[in-house]
Order: sequence, then C-alpha cells, then structure tokens
Amino acid sequence: MEIQAKIIDILGHNGITISQGNGAYIINKEGLSSIAFVSSLVEIEGEFNISIPDYLLTYTLFDDFSRLVEIVRDLINNGKKEI
Repeated sequence: MEIQAKIIDILGHNGITISQGNGAYIINKEGLSSIAFVSSLVEIEGEFNISIPDYLLTYTLFDDFSRLVEIVRDLINNGKKEI
C-alpha cells in the first residue's frame, strides 16, 4: 500500500475524515480532537518508522494533506535529516 493510502487509513482509524475535491484530498479538521491528532501522529510514526520533528507537531500539519504525505515521504527517504 502506498504512503498516501496508508495515511488515509490511519486518519480514518482515528476518526478523522478525508474528502476529495478538485483532485486533492482534504482533511476535515472540524471537530478534530487533540487525542485524534496525537493518536494519528503516533500511528503514522510507528507505521513508517519515522519521527516527525517537534516543530511540525501542530494542527497546521493537517492543513494540507499533500504536504503531510510529502513530509512523511521525505522522512522515510532521508531518515533523520532535517526537512
């Protein structure tokens, strides 16, 4: 399963819905709880064996789904290299 699909599954598992419009995926942040946010990040880190840098651990990380996928992909490809 590709990175994007795994992230969609992880977010869904944590009650975060994704919609698709104009060819892009959009994370529905309405009603997003801190527990769902943190649980999703922990699950993403575990699934991909990465550590998301502290400076990215804000709700704005979920503002742009394609950016989230890009960050995960960069962390996988570059290991601990700063992004």
